[in-house]
Amino acid sequence: MTENDVVKNVRATAIKGFIVMFLVALIPNIGFFVYLTDPDDKSLAWLFLIFAGLFDWLLIKTLITIINPLKDPVFRKYGSPKKIKEILNELNSNIVYEDENIIMSDKYITEKKDFSGLIAFEDVLGIHKLQHKKNGFTNYYGVILTDKYGYEHRYTYQVQNENKCDELIMITANLCPNAVVGYTKQQKQHIKENKVELKELPIDSDDEEKETFTCDNCGTEVDKDATECPNCGCTFIDDNENIEDNEEQFVCDNCGELVNISATKCPNCGELFEDDSEKESKGNTKNKENSKKKNDKESKSDIDQKYSDLNKLKKLLDKKIITKEEFEKEKKKILNK
Repeated sequence: MTENDVVKNVRATAIKGFIVMFLVALIPNIGFFVYLTDPDDKSLAWLFLIFAGLFDWLLIKTLITIINPLKDPVFRKYGSPKKIKEILNELNSNIVYEDENIIMSDKYITEKKDFSGLIAFEDVLGIHKLQHKKNGFTNYYGVILTDKYGYEHRYTYQVQNENKCDELIMITANLCPNAVVGYTKQQKQHIKENKVELKELPIDSDDEEKETFTCDNCGTEVDKDATECPNCGCTFIDDNENIEDNEEQFVCDNCGELVNISATKCPNCGELFEDDSEKESKGNTKNKENSKKKNDKESKSDIDQKYSDLNKLKKLLDKKIITKEEFEKEKKKILNK
């Protein structure tokens, strides 16, 4: 599992929620406009407007999460995608219970298909069983875990699987040191007294001194050492890979990569370079000195321009605006200028 997998999972969950919420939100929005035209009584129109406003607000919040999944509460609770990835990998390597819906270790529980529902057992303040009825008949059971941030995590089971529901309550009750079991006044009071405000995305202790930069493609703050954006997946080209301490460079004859003049091997294709003494002894016509002489004619500004053009071309390839074949074709044009 990678950091990008975590972000994609959270975005996919948000998209599903947005679709369901949009369909539900149509009812109060249509009701508002229908009753607004009633000349006798517009009170129902304003009632529909209240519900429409609530659903529209939730839709906007969900849309923000789709655009930038790092706004999801799971990242504000437990850290960056890197931290969530580490938690999930640890969870999968230390499973104490699982069924068709959920998986848990001795510290965390999450749904198998929805990582945004990840919750630490030490954060759980309330556990209770839900029995949902319709027309007097029970149509499903559920287990609800309420965390210290006020979020409810619901795990539902069909009527015939009520025993799994009871089993989950028993297991989580033993693993949650701060939880009160049962939907009672005592539980409500306990949650109210111990609830804390969910703050902005925390910074991992080992990342506090790390610098960040902004992804040009989506605007997400990314660690300076990252090679890929955790939000949009865009690949980054490190300026320092090819330009170190303003060292003079030349172009590899084999692949066209910009290489430091002191290099003896191309970091891209592995081509070995030879100096003058090796050339005289071996008579090799394809060597590093020829490449240097060829590129001595190019000014530093020309090299910078080529590097800038290659960088822009690589971003177009990452965004799938151009194909690999088009990339190679344009790359040759740039290097042969």
